[in-house]
Amino acid sequence: MNIAILGTGAIGSAFAFHLSKAGHTVTTIARGQREQQLRAENAIVLTSGERAAVTVAGQLDTSITYDLVIVTVLAPQVEAVLPALKASAAKTVMFMFN
Repeated sequence: MNIAILGTGAIGSAFAFHLSKAGHTVTTIARGQREQQLRAENAIVLTSGERAAVTVAGQLDTSITYDLVIVTVLAPQVEAVLPALKASAAKTVMFMFN
């Protein structure tokens, strides 16, 4: 599957790592320092050093038909990402936050 993960804190990074390791194509959408870190590595890297390759983007590309977009941003940030999700060509969107 072609999967995008919007939000790469602890939860989003865990999803990205395991989905990549399972053979899915994973794009992480991050900002700021986290985006820079992911771009430098092109991977989610565990403290053990184990790596899982990901593509890194600064925003959701609404023209890509992702099979799944997983949203793991903080609840107060959801409203800000809704316009991009609405415009997205993604087949399915799943929210994973508290």
